[in-house]
Amino acid sequence: MNRFLKIIYVFFVTLLSFCVSSFAGNDFFGPQPLTPLPGIGLSEDLTYQSAFRNQYTEAHYDTLEDVLQDSDPSVVIRHISSIYQSIAYDGSGSYDHFSNHQKWGLYANHFQYYDPIRLSPLTQSVVRFGHWDVMWMPGSTLFPFSKGVLRLMRDNALSNLYQQYFTGYASDGDRYFLYQSRIGKQDKGLSFQFFREVNDGERYNFSGDTADGQINYTHTTPDNIIEVNAQLRTQQSDFNYSIPIELNDAHPNQFYVAPSDSEDTIHRIQMTWQHSANDHRYLTSTSQYQYLDFHKKQAHPLNIKTCTSGDFPDNTICLNDKALVDQNLNTITRANVGSPRTFASLMNADEKSSVLDQSLQYQQFSNHTQWLVGFTGSFNQTDYTGTSQLASLTDKRVATVLTNSGQEVQIDGTKATNTSAAVLDPLTPVDLQTEALMFSLFGVYQNQVNPKTDAFFSANIKGTTYDVDNQSQLSLTSGLINSNHQFARLNPSAALIYHVDERNDVYAHLFQLNQPPSLLALYCSDENNACYWPKTFYKDGDLSQTVTTGINIGTKGHQYVDNINLRWTVDTHFNHLNNDIVLIPTDWMKGFSKNIDQTQNYGLNARVNVVTDRFNTTLAYRYLNASFQSDFTVPAVYDIGTNQSVSSGDPMPGVPNHSIRLTSIYDWSKTFSFFGGIIGVGSSEYYGNFNGNHGTYNYADDSGTFTLGDVPGFGLLNLGVTWKPNRNLHAFFRIDNVFDKHYYTDGSYGQAPSPAMVQFSELGDSGSGAVVGIKDPQFVSQGLGRFWRISFKLAI
Repeated sequence: MNRFLKIIYVFFVTLLSFCVSSFAGNDFFGPQPLTPLPGIGLSEDLTYQSAFRNQYTEAHYDTLEDVLQDSDPSVVIRHISSIYQSIAYDGSGSYDHFSNHQKWGLYANHFQYYDPIRLSPLTQSVVRFGHWDVMWMPGSTLFPFSKGVLRLMRDNALSNLYQQYFTGYASDGDRYFLYQSRIGKQDKGLSFQFFREVNDGERYNFSGDTADGQINYTHTTPDNIIEVNAQLRTQQSDFNYSIPIELNDAHPNQFYVAPSDSEDTIHRIQMTWQHSANDHRYLTSTSQYQYLDFHKKQAHPLNIKTCTSGDFPDNTICLNDKALVDQNLNTITRANVGSPRTFASLMNADEKSSVLDQSLQYQQFSNHTQWLVGFTGSFNQTDYTGTSQLASLTDKRVATVLTNSGQEVQIDGTKATNTSAAVLDPLTPVDLQTEALMFSLFGVYQNQVNPKTDAFFSANIKGTTYDVDNQSQLSLTSGLINSNHQFARLNPSAALIYHVDERNDVYAHLFQLNQPPSLLALYCSDENNACYWPKTFYKDGDLSQTVTTGINIGTKGHQYVDNINLRWTVDTHFNHLNNDIVLIPTDWMKGFSKNIDQTQNYGLNARVNVVTDRFNTTLAYRYLNASFQSDFTVPAVYDIGTNQSVSSGDPMPGVPNHSIRLTSIYDWSKTFSFFGGIIGVGSSEYYGNFNGNHGTYNYADDSGTFTLGDVPGFGLLNLGVTWKPNRNLHAFFRIDNVFDKHYYTDGSYGQAPSPAMVQFSELGDSGSGAVVGIKDPQFVSQGLGRFWRISFKLAI
């Protein structure tokens, strides 16, 4: 890491912090900052969306009916930002609102949570949960509700930032990850909140969550908001792969359990301070320190065969015609480790990160203009180790480490011939220390051109530097691990909002943004040596940052007609990406990252909400078209040993073109309300099929054929009822997927090179003799079956 950059970073933070002393207090409670804290998402979020951001208020409530409607489970739909964006929402509560006249209150929520995850090149979780809520709000009959979006993962495996909950392929926009947080186990917890308003405009709030090990303290005055969050949490998780469709057809209610687990420890403390100098000036500072300790374990089947060339001793084991070598750089024979029916590598990856984040922004208003300048920075130091042990797999996919003379066998590399020296391999252990600095300098200017028109202009300089040092004494990695990379770019943005009248607006937004590759992407970019997950680090590579140019045009508004409240939003977008970073799967849980010269996506989002005396109905529709705009060739994971040619205009897989959602609440009486929801999602290509090919291929053992197809679309019906016997008690019952429909949320190709690599007792493997394994390379992620929940809320 460039030491000069560190000095500049510390100096800049210190200088802006010192400026705090120059501001005087004032009796004005200002609006929220233009940008979200503690992160700045400039280009897309800062213009028209910020213009509609409400001023901070505590006099806001959500009725239970609204909660019921909003809690409709989010069906995973790929929204394109870089190439595949997985929208994975879980949890509730990023902010809360209480009325000004309430002087104190208590809120508690007890819950159970279970999440059977499916891991695949594009995967999200399915959520099963039950909960009961109890609210005690003395002196009030209103029901405050804590709502919002809690992203369980922020910056993941192939992202350029530091929190890495990873073990596979997926995407959250410009970055790729595998959704993994809080999965596979049942979490039980108790969340609580206590607040007290001591003076007009001054309030203390204390809350916590036992499942997350998190506590929060907030002190609010007319001049300042000070918030402190602390978290101490350890989570343990098991993983499930996407189900081989062959196994799913035989056992549709069973999840295919893979031999893997994870244990993560998170220590985090965050402090946010917002100061209102007067009704025109605001200064906001957010500081956060995190210590993250992640331990990942993942088993991968290996297509081990006896070496037939290279002049190796009899029964030496080879992988891809190269002999494996152990920690002593010796080749391995079957006599050394016995003769298991199937071989595997048991990956272990440990990551310990210390992260310091800081953001500072100054905001000034006048009658017709406002401007904002700021800085965000993140410094991350990480110690990362990853090893691969030679293991065997049972017919239940239980991985057992193999031993040689009582010593566990570690895979350190490969040999091409008996006399050659060992060389680096994707299974080679790594031990490295990384330092990463990410920063953004930004400015925003808004001007009221006339009473009907607002103009926004913004720019940011977004930069990232990586410095990686090899800590290993293993000679194979010498000189291949050390690296230093810098990425930076100036991103402009402009927007125009035209207020047709007090209720209707038309807007347009033009922007650019850059997304640097992550370290994991850089170290997994060799097309000839695909990486295994979660170890992933192979050797330093070369990728370019992604640059997106986009435009959004839309309209939003509302009208009142004959006691009908009508609200609508129509938004269109077009994004063009240069050097998009795509993960190319090559095998079962293996792949490499690659720059694609050009990709694009465009679409339409429309939403209509109609409210009458008794009905509250919302209809939402999304159209999304994403395609490659360059020719390239990549391996065909569904037909090992061959390639697939992709042409400009070919659709991106995993992206449904159409999706629709209809939700409605009907107030049958003052006591009972009924809820109904319909969700429809169109078909999509299996991930790994990059050119829309629907040809027919032979199984790896030539025992049959399969045809490349689409992941079928699906429709779901959800129903619910709310009971309000009096003003103090609310309760609701809800059942999702009423008809218990069997459906897939996504699909991918992930064939192992040989069906004999992994045995399945579910398909008839007896544990001895010939191995009975999967043949069809199609993997699917099951949707959630029928489930119900009931909730109560009580106010006194």
